[in-house]
Amino acid sequence: MTAHVDVPMSADGHAWNETLTRQAIKQGRSMGRCEYHRSHDATDMHHRRNASQGGKWHPANIFHICRELHHEITTNPEWAVSVGLSLRAGQDPANTSIKLPDGPYIWLTDDLIAKAGKYA
Repeated sequence: MTAHVDVPMSADGHAWNETLTRQAIKQGRSMGRCEYHRSHDATDMHHRRNASQGGKWHPANIFHICRELHHEITTNPEWAVSVGLSLRAGQDPANTSIKLPDGPYIWLTDDLIAKAGKYA
């Protein structure tokens, strides 16, 4: 008997996986810049909800960030949760906004990136 695996699907019907997610975020959303600071080069793909907590390779769960921010998230996990950069088990990345340093909130959805099928 095969176990059912919940695979997130893109708006255009493709299954998100690590390769498609990385490409779509780099080429369609971040353009190589830290999505939080915007003035730094992005070096790391950050899982807002860890894989061990059910976090998937999906654009709503992955944020392209600089190394400095990744260190800040690791050393200050409560702050990271308070601004939406990290999520607790059970939180839905697509329904949890991120508060940017200059004030606005953003929601990471398929609408913000190129379609997955472009990279298939």
